[in-house]
Amino acid sequence: DFARANHNPVVVVNGDRTKAPVTLTVKQGEKVTLSAKESSDPDGHRLSYRWFVYPEAGTLDRDVELAVALSGAQRPEVSLVAPQARRGKKPAEGTLHVVLEVVDGGKPALYAYRRVIVTVLP
Repeated sequence: DFARANHNPVVVVNGDRTKAPVTLTVKQGEKVTLSAKESSDPDGHRLSYRWFVYPEAGTLDRDVELAVALSGAQRPEVSLVAPQARRGKKPAEGTLHVVLEVVDGGKPALYAYRRVIVTVLP
């Protein structure tokens, strides 16, 4: 019965309700805040959040991406500082991919994901 089944969470990032990746452009050293506070569960279950950097997808140096600190990674809202990227001695442009995993408290627990692609400018 559809009405009695558990349904996946609806993930909203920075007001974007689509399922497409969210894209942002920021300058190196700029603070970025990502918010999933508008996310919801169609069945009214409690939601859990996990934000993480996906270094394999980005174009910045892997060590730079792995060093990005996500403040509030287990909360609906997370912040980070856009990393300094270099090519040789020059500042460089690149992308950083941040993924949000949202899990509902239903039985069975269901997951939903959103990707944020942050273009970092020198």
